Amino acid sequence: MYEEHDAVVLQERIRELIAMRSRQNQEGQFSQTGKRLTREELNNKANSGAKASSKLQYGDFRKIILDFQLQEHERFLIKFTNLFKSVDND
Repeated sequence: MYEEHDAVVLQERIRELIAMRSRQNQEGQFSQTGKRLTREELNNKANSGAKASSKLQYGDFRKIILDFQLQEHERFLIKFTNLFKSVDND
């Protein structure tokens, strides 16, 4: 199940998540009107938990790995599932 291609796919998914968080973080530095937030406003926003982190959290890493495993497992089983459905009528 884990081949070189699998590692490449997982690395790409992790990079995409980090890039998305980084963009969210950068977008969070501006107010609704497009003006740049002051340092105090940024600190308040960060303290309230609204600031997105550009670091990969363990929970996010775990979700990426588990989602990948589930998708690959389902892809592997599709042949057997289709064969079973062709034989079993109910």
